[in-house]
Amino acid sequence: MWTPDVAHLRCGDDLRDKLRGGDYFCYADPVCQGPLPATELVAARAQFVAEAYGEPAHEVEARFLAEELALDRLDKYRIVLLWLGADWYDQAVLVRVLARFSEQGPTAVERFRLVPIAAGCFGDLDAPALEAAARQARPIDDDQLVLAVWAWDGMRAPTPEPLQGLLDHGASALPHLAAGVRRHLADLPWTTDGLSLSERLCLRAVAGGAHTLREIFPAVRAADPAPFHGDSQLRPVLRDLCTEEDPALVRDGDGWRATAHGTAILNGDAQWRGDGRWLGGIEVTPRPAWLWDPDQRRISRGLGW
Repeated sequence: MWTPDVAHLRCGDDLRDKLRGGDYFCYADPVCQGPLPATELVAARAQFVAEAYGEPAHEVEARFLAEELALDRLDKYRIVLLWLGADWYDQAVLVRVLARFSEQGPTAVERFRLVPIAAGCFGDLDAPALEAAARQARPIDDDQLVLAVWAWDGMRAPTPEPLQGLLDHGASALPHLAAGVRRHLADLPWTTDGLSLSERLCLRAVAGGAHTLREIFPAVRAADPAPFHGDSQLRPVLRDLCTEEDPALVRDGDGWRATAHGTAILNGDAQWRGDGRWLGGIEVTPRPAWLWDPDQRRISRGLGW
């Protein structure tokens, strides 16, 4: 049981009823997906989430503003436990939160404690196991803070070079960060055919017989080397594959089916050129300036350079 001077920060509500004592804060903007502009961040994020996930824009913006205001109240707590796991969704929220507080000076993060998790998800643990994990929590050190700021600034940069630099430098201070950043960069168009990893997994799932989102989601999650999507986060990926010209997918009742062009891409007989999207601060155009080389596992200059 935690005392009232302890706060819990989590990127969802799944632990709210398991963490006994203390105050619970949810910060759930999926900053791992969509645009991260240099200005008007909350408004841009709310617009993306509303359009991508089919939620009312005013409700999303109000929720995101409330989450930001809630972060401002964390300074009244003696300890803030960060329940952020190993996947990219959680790691992206971790670097966003730490970078935000780093702007207030080093003392602003002294109260933060990162709860470790070797594998799996905090949501799979029962209350006693969560309490045991919390006893292993450690303060955020300088190396972790530097990495978090580097990663967050890199996510918002107009090129992937800062994030590639982080991978080349190494990120051992935050042991799950490198895998998440690499998964993020793998959602650039690939040098092989123009599909991102997420697009590829969705297209393969549909071509393999999955039809509805309920069928596509587990197929994608099983095939993803570093899964982080929730089911709703696949909606914008599927939508982007349904371009007006030469779509890889088309809607089919309450689901999707692969087109001849989509099948040709998977067979290596065609290239994918989407209508354009944002990967953090990077604008991915039909002639992308940056690609992901799956063989070298690093970024590569593209046709738009």
